[in-house]
Amino acid sequence: MKKIEDIANHCIECKICLKECLFLQEKGTPGEICTAYLQEGKDGVDPFLCNMCGLCQAVCPCSLDMPAAVLAMREDVQKKEGGNPAHRGILAYENWGDSKLLRLEHLPQGCSTIFFPGCALAATRDRVTERAYHFLQERDPSIGIILACCHKPSHDLGKQDLFTSSLERLLSRLREEGIKKIITACPSCYRIFKEYGQGFDTISIYEELRESPPICKGNFSQTFSIHDACSTRFSVEIQNAVREILPKNMKIKESVHSKEKTICCGEGGAVSCLAPRFRESWQKREREAGGEKIITYCAGCSVSLGKNFSTVHLLDILFDEEGCATGKEQKTAFPFTYLHRFLLKKRLEKDHATASKTPWAKAALLITIISLACTLRVKGVDNFLQKEHLELLILHMQNLSPLLYISIMALVPVCFLPAFPFVMVAGLLYGHVWGIIYAMTGASLGAALSFLVSRYIAGNWLQNKMKGLFRKGQGEQLESMIEKHGWKIVFALRLIPLFPFTPLNYALGLSGIRFHHYLLATILGILPACTAFILFSNSLPALLSGEMGPLFFVGAGLMLSLSVISILGRKKLLARSK
Repeated sequence: MKKIEDIANHCIECKICLKECLFLQEKGTPGEICTAYLQEGKDGVDPFLCNMCGLCQAVCPCSLDMPAAVLAMREDVQKKEGGNPAHRGILAYENWGDSKLLRLEHLPQGCSTIFFPGCALAATRDRVTERAYHFLQERDPSIGIILACCHKPSHDLGKQDLFTSSLERLLSRLREEGIKKIITACPSCYRIFKEYGQGFDTISIYEELRESPPICKGNFSQTFSIHDACSTRFSVEIQNAVREILPKNMKIKESVHSKEKTICCGEGGAVSCLAPRFRESWQKREREAGGEKIITYCAGCSVSLGKNFSTVHLLDILFDEEGCATGKEQKTAFPFTYLHRFLLKKRLEKDHATASKTPWAKAALLITIISLACTLRVKGVDNFLQKEHLELLILHMQNLSPLLYISIMALVPVCFLPAFPFVMVAGLLYGHVWGIIYAMTGASLGAALSFLVSRYIAGNWLQNKMKGLFRKGQGEQLESMIEKHGWKIVFALRLIPLFPFTPLNYALGLSGIRFHHYLLATILGILPACTAFILFSNSLPALLSGEMGPLFFVGAGLMLSLSVISILGRKKLLARSK
């Protein structure tokens, strides 16, 4: 109780702090609050209504540590009365963050430094988290990553025994693995490790990036305001590092409440669970920002402030340049946060498995795929898959024929067979409606399979062989297009066949295109040509009988239109790639 008594005895009742805090305006000065608690306990004042942000301490002439006194009150309440049911949600969040389902430890050989992104960043910005980690690994491949919780929620709620035991398990694990340095992205994690992680060198990622930050080529014409996190209120080095690694062409307007006098975003101390009215300090932040977009370096602040006005995380600026330029940076909302955290874990596990997998295992799988493709050709698969044979086989399969056709179509690009005759067969066998559906399904699966083989299985081998798949200069053109235009170029290249279909699948697997962007753009891009070919092939029997129905004219018209678009589009695409 000494910390509470210190405030009660030394507060000079100047009331400067009352101007800054809604809680103090309603409940009284720090001295009055601590006196009331000493006399009446929680009946005198409820410590769970204070954000514990530390602004009162920052403006106090005596630098009285009110957050420490409030934490002591909370610990006292927890011992006497137990927890409040209203806090079950935030404690469940902590438990999930440290659960086997979402927890990950990836410690490369010789690892002495880890990246600890924290729960909120990994859940709301999993792609940016992954890119930040890979950037750190490029500079030092021995850096590991741990997805876990620092247990600050239980700390702030005064559950001292739970917090101490949970954090000690984590710290003991790090000591066992020989970890010496912890790089944090979350200000709350930084504060926990800095205060309780004795023996570890704790540093923020912003300080780590200070010497050589990512090169950001974005054109930032608007003015931004920086929102500093409460947890780093007195961490001058982090505040300075944040401002130094921002792009030099970015205009920054410092608000009155910044750095050590920053305002709480409203989520501090889990106050919103009990009294949402005390989280309305964001209104003052909004007035001071004056309409400028706010930069945060705390994922929790970004979520809280983002409910009311435009915010962007600093790591979005550094590692998601395209998203920031279009205003579409990733901001995953609950409950999908858990899913994205899980997907991040799985991607990192896959990276680790790929890196640690012996070259013989990958070579064996690659040889198997190549052998299968060669066997199909040596055994005369080209003759077997002629229209006459294929039609008899599929018709004999009766109800399973669509599934068989789709399976064959899916294997066509994987085995480097020409897709055009198989698409034409769909129109002859199934008609124009089901033919389009089956052909599109099979072609899409085939494009997906070859993409995944390229990205996860045969990447190194294909990278060396890719020059043989394209005509001279085409590989460089494709690389330039993807770099400049991203996933949008996939749709254009499918619509305008500047590159062969199957080699393009494998080439895109080696690029940085996201799989779901690739697949959607591929489906939309090949749909017009697939429709034209099937309509045309479906009308061939009637045409051979001397009849030209409407499907023939529609199919022929589509093919003619696509030919014109292809001729004109080729010139435009080639010009844009230069």
